[in-house]
Amino acid sequence: MWKDDWKLAQERLTAWWRHTGPAISVMAPKDTPWADIAPPRYYLPFCQPNAPRPPGLANGAHIVPAPPTHELVWTDPHIRLESALYAMAHTFYGGEAFPYFDTHLGPCTLAAFAGATPVFEDDSVWFQPCMTSLSDPPPLRFDAANQWWQKQMAIIAHGVAKADGRFLVSVPDMIENVDILAALRGTTDGLLDMALDPAGVLQRVRELNELYHEAFARMHALVGDARGGNCVSVFDIWAPGKTAKIQCDLAAMLSPAMFNELVRPGLEEQCAQFDFVLFHLDGSQAMQHLDTLLQMDCIDAIEWTPEPGAPWGGSPQWYGLYRKILAAGKSVQAVFVKPDEIEPLFNAVGRAGVFVMTRTTTETAARHLLDQLGARR
Repeated sequence: MWKDDWKLAQERLTAWWRHTGPAISVMAPKDTPWADIAPPRYYLPFCQPNAPRPPGLANGAHIVPAPPTHELVWTDPHIRLESALYAMAHTFYGGEAFPYFDTHLGPCTLAAFAGATPVFEDDSVWFQPCMTSLSDPPPLRFDAANQWWQKQMAIIAHGVAKADGRFLVSVPDMIENVDILAALRGTTDGLLDMALDPAGVLQRVRELNELYHEAFARMHALVGDARGGNCVSVFDIWAPGKTAKIQCDLAAMLSPAMFNELVRPGLEEQCAQFDFVLFHLDGSQAMQHLDTLLQMDCIDAIEWTPEPGAPWGGSPQWYGLYRKILAAGKSVQAVFVKPDEIEPLFNAVGRAGVFVMTRTTTETAARHLLDQLGARR
């Protein structure tokens, strides 16, 4: 394992999920690479988005060098793993950070499995709507012959075959619920459906849940570990059981009443299939639904992503939010926290149930930070 203390990190992560201890993820460029990995043909910033940029590679968001096609570098298992291996080999994983091959094909991959066509770009993927009406198409069902499903599974299988115990292989960020329905219908039509045909929306979400769980089960059969656990592509989470990150970014456009009527039932149905669930709360416009989320027993933890332009996760502006989440018996994850913000955050809200993600510029600085926080072992 390209991490010396993975078993202890697993214990810390488990305690965090159970609201009894903190978790601290600190990544930095490694002083000496874990292995002598040849530079990749293409370095893909999107493929290991949370890892620091390896040395000797150009800065910026673009693929280095320019690829023949964006689809090729997104979907070729060998290209994806080459880039990921180089990034992981040059990364120090401190505290509860751990190496994993991020297998995602862009957010909302479930839309591709349901029939949408992805449009690949430098650092993101969009999906072309494929449903002209909420009622016209046949039921949304899992299709093992779907080309994007096959490409996704080829990436996962290649990672599993080559991991050799050095790193984990993630379940990708499929996303779910009305976020996927909006991708299939287009956002405007999806919102109109919610206003004009709520029963139809609920039915389609039930179908998407079935599709999601079939896809997850097949992925988990490949990547699940001896404890039944798995890691998830976003927010660097692992747990000793079936684990998922869920969300509803469309919630920023919904009233609390509509969220309760059309989103909550599908989320609760989905969460029932998992042992550990993290909810991704995205932006202040979605904050109006926090009370509903805190009432949902099936959610174990809430991650907070401030909107662009707002202070990042370590700001004192969010201490009250974190306290409220913790007081409701849920764990919290704070992202994009600066190293010097961690101790004040802990002092303000406590440690138990708090997961902070940060980076330093050197491995030495990362180790010093962990020593300061009493997290080095």
